[in-house]
Amino acid sequence: MFEDVALNYYHDNDGDKLVLTNQDTKEEFNEECDKLQSSVKNPYEDIYIWFKKQYLETTGVYHCLCGIQNVMKEQLNTESKKKSDEKELEALNAGKKTLKSVFKSKSKKEDSIQKLQTSIEVSEKEIADYKELIKFIVVFNGSTTVPNFKSGKIKLYTRALLQFSV
Repeated sequence: MFEDVALNYYHDNDGDKLVLTNQDTKEEFNEECDKLQSSVKNPYEDIYIWFKKQYLETTGVYHCLCGIQNVMKEQLNTESKKKSDEKELEALNAGKKTLKSVFKSKSKKEDSIQKLQTSIEVSEKEIADYKELIKFIVVFNGSTTVPNFKSGKIKLYTRALLQFSV
């Protein structure tokens, strides 16, 4: 309807000027519309992918930084195990009776003493290893992980702000 009124008013009833209802140009117009529709990208898909990537990167760095806490917890657990083993060893060496040694014979007490000594030695080595691992993680995160993450985010946010401001 609108096209017919505009045709009459602007083009003196020339039917070749019609765009939507002209049989000659109707197929061309439909093809161009299809091409345009297929060439246009959904911007929400790009934004979703961008946000998902940011979330995953941030979560990865967070877990990387939380890894040191897990190692510290393991170190504390090993230290507490070592202390309890040392107390038990002192009690056995002093000849005191404990809940663990009340019903044991002399030979089993000697075996327990040897097992506790080896357990304490292993715990000492594990604690030293945990300390070295903590140092390594701190140095690695401070020199590599955090600076790379920070510089990448600064570049990304700067580029995003420039695109929005233009």
